[in-house]
Formats: sequence, structure tokens, C-alpha cells
Amino acid sequence: MNGRLKRIFIDFKNAFDNLETAAKEAKTDLEIDGTIKRFELCYELSWKLIKEVMANQGIICKNPRDCFKQAFINDLISDEDIWLKMIEDRNE
Repeated sequence: MNGRLKRIFIDFKNAFDNLETAAKEAKTDLEIDGTIKRFELCYELSWKLIKEVMANQGIICKNPRDCFKQAFINDLISDEDIWLKMIEDRNE
């Protein structure tokens, strides 16, 4: 794993762990808003991580939809529909 990929992976893992914690504990509107922000960060880091993994395999993807589709084609993710739905959720 190259240095850039490792940094993105660590950032994603930390953000995901924080999202899980926030999702379990959010009760007030402010906490829910914070959880939404954590989701947005995870979304951004997830497609950037996939983009970097794909680039290391010689596959160029330039946007989240393309990266998620390439990740599915290359068996990096198992349920393309969930990942594509995440794009819609992020844009709402």
C-alpha cells in the first residue's frame, strides 16, 4: 500500500468509526446534524479511497458514480446499488 493510499484509508477508517459512534448516540437535532456531516465526510473519503485503489490498478475514475461502478466491476464492493444510492443521499 503506497503512502497516499494508506493515508486515505486511515482517514476513511477514522471517519467511519466516528460516524458509527455518532449514529448510535445521536438524539438531539444538533447531534443528528453532526452525524449528517460525518456521513458527508465518509462519503467523500470513500470515493477518494476507491479512486486511489483504482488508480493503483491502472483504472481511472473521475467522479463518485464512475468510481463506485468501477469498484463493483472490479469486486472491490459487493452491492453497487447501495453505493449509488449513497450519491443520492449525499446530494439531498
